[in-house]
Order: sequence, then C-alpha cells, then structure tokens
Amino acid sequence: MVWEMPYSYSLIGQQYILTGNDSLLQFIAWSKEDSVYWKSVYQLNKTLPEGDKLHLWGIDIELAENVSGGAYRTRLFKKAFFLLREGRGIPPPSLQQEFVVLDTSTSAATAIEVKHRLQKLKDNPEVAIFFGERLPDFIILVNRLDYFKALRNGNMLDAFREICSFYHLDSTAKFLGRFGWGHTDKSYKKSMSFLLENDPYSPVKNSTYVIGVQFLNCTSWSADKKIVLENYGIVDDRSQKQTLATINQQDSSPIKIFTWPLDEKRKGWAKAADVLFVFSGYPAITPRKLNKDVSDGNAPNSDFAQ
Repeated sequence: MVWEMPYSYSLIGQQYILTGNDSLLQFIAWSKEDSVYWKSVYQLNKTLPEGDKLHLWGIDIELAENVSGGAYRTRLFKKAFFLLREGRGIPPPSLQQEFVVLDTSTSAATAIEVKHRLQKLKDNPEVAIFFGERLPDFIILVNRLDYFKALRNGNMLDAFREICSFYHLDSTAKFLGRFGWGHTDKSYKKSMSFLLENDPYSPVKNSTYVIGVQFLNCTSWSADKKIVLENYGIVDDRSQKQTLATINQQDSSPIKIFTWPLDEKRKGWAKAADVLFVFSGYPAITPRKLNKDVSDGNAPNSDFAQ
C-alpha cells in the first residue's frame, strides 16, 4: 500500500500488522473505526504466507510546522525513530545525542532540526553498522519533506521512487495507492495519478488504474449521535452529486460501481477515476470534519482523513 501518509506512520503501522502490539494503536488509530480496521489488517496479515504479507509505504510530508497536525506528525516521527533503535544496543555518540533531544522535546521545529542533522549522517559508517538492515528505513525517514507544500505530488513521486530503489521493487510489484481526491485527477498533468502513469522515471509507468470512492447517506460512529454524511469523496460537482443521489433512490444496493461510457467525453469524476465505487447507507464511516475523536491536538489534519 502506497499511502498519502508520513513514512513514520507507515513504519509504525507496519510494526503493528507484524506484531499486533496494541500499544502502537495510539499512534495510528484515532477513532473506533481505525482500531477495528487495524486489528482486522493484523488478523489478515497473520494468515498470509511470508512472501505475500502486506507492506505499507508512506510517501507524504514527514514533519511540518506550517500545518495543523504538526504535533501529531512530530509524535509519529519520534516513535518511528525510536522503533528503529529497538534491539540495536547502544547507538554511536552522533546518534545518541539526537535520541536525547527527541526524548525531551515535543516541538516540531526541534524535530525538523534533528532530521536535518540526521540527513548528514546517512553515509556515516557507524550509523550504517548501528541500523544494519534498518538503514534504508532510517534514510527514507529523514529524507522526507518537512514543510507543507500544497502541490507536493512530485515530492511524493520522488519518495515512492526512493522506496522502490532501496527495496529493489521492480515492475513486477503491484501497489494499492491511497490518496485524497485532490491528487487523483488524471487530466491535471501535475497530479499524482498523472505522474505515476506518465513520468518517465515512475516505477509504475503505463500501469496505473484509478478507483474513486463516494459516500452517500453513510453514518459515523465517532459522534455521540450518529450523523449522516454528506457526499464526501471524489465527486465534487453539485449536479453530479444530484445524479448519484437520484440513482441511489432508484437502486438500493449498498455498493454501486460506475464506469464512464466509452462513446462519451469524460467529465467530472471520470477525469479523475477509471471507475467509481459508491457506498450508500454504511455505518462506521468517519467524516472529514472535526469531531471529539479528532480534535484533541494529537490527531491529524484533514489531509489524513480523506
């Protein structure tokens, strides 16, 4: 899974689905739905043979002061850095001082400064020996973007390419991408989906397929009283939302799948997606709005909840 999340988030998530250590859920789950989701992924992963187990790759901004959720990202970065240390013994002096700084500070600005210093240690032989087989994780973690950039698709593509290079993932690998709808418009030549499909250095050039998701009349567990969701998803045009609502009234099936007619010019969601999944009447879908589960300062901003 290639995710619009920090690498630290995916590293912690990866550790959870390998171990089932519930103490890690506080870093990756911020609602009842998330806890249920992660526990089900762990159970699924246990059933898969070694060569087929799931792997998570976060390729988004790692740290940022100029975005809501900066404290949460800092908490993730610290936890991921300390996870890389587990079982490795005493770190070399150059790393030891950074562990001390991160252990005593919760500031995003301080974490960014530490990350910049750590970038200079990537080729240090002592650091390489200390991290061993975890060295690629360390390098990828400290290489990620550390300020909010709205048009960051190129940065995410660079992160994806770096992961594929370090872990020798070639064109035979298959990935499931998870991105907010703003990154998926295939008609926009700087979108993530366009770059993945067309950039000459994309690891998945000419082999991407975009699935859009839309929610109709779904409810959230996260509020005291269940609330009906608006049409959150890839469809942003009012007339197309009305069209989907009309179809929904005529067809009561909980999941509907649409593709654009071959003989018509693509417009609206069809520019962004090859196929559209519409979920209607589902419980336990958390809305992209603040509620008491995601407004305590430890939760991510809306970028995380798309």
